[in-house]
Amino acid sequence: MKNLREWQMKNLTDALRWLSDANTQEKSWILHEGQYIPVFSELICQLFDDTGLQDIIDENILENFFPEDVCAYIYSLNKAVSQVNQSLPLNEMLNSPEMLVLRYEANRLLLALPPKPV
Repeated sequence: MKNLREWQMKNLTDALRWLSDANTQEKSWILHEGQYIPVFSELICQLFDDTGLQDIIDENILENFFPEDVCAYIYSLNKAVSQVNQSLPLNEMLNSPEMLVLRYEANRLLLALPPKPV
């Protein structure tokens, strides 16, 4: 099985951590307090584009990089992202049922990722 580079895994795990955390999203995006995190669209870009994950999905080689269960979670998260209506006002988007699903999928994937290779 191939491994993503260390910086790719860091970007992946950072994006997943931020996508799964409603409190951090509200503090950063609505209240402008606490830790700055990239806006939603940038997090999605970081997660799929900057890491090369979308290319791996498009080339149908995801299974070369991750175990079967992790692949299923990545596909589920990708679907959840597409369900979020980004044209809603930010507060409505953050509280939408679709964002709840996305947070669940992001957290499930984050917990399932293999530990950092030694």
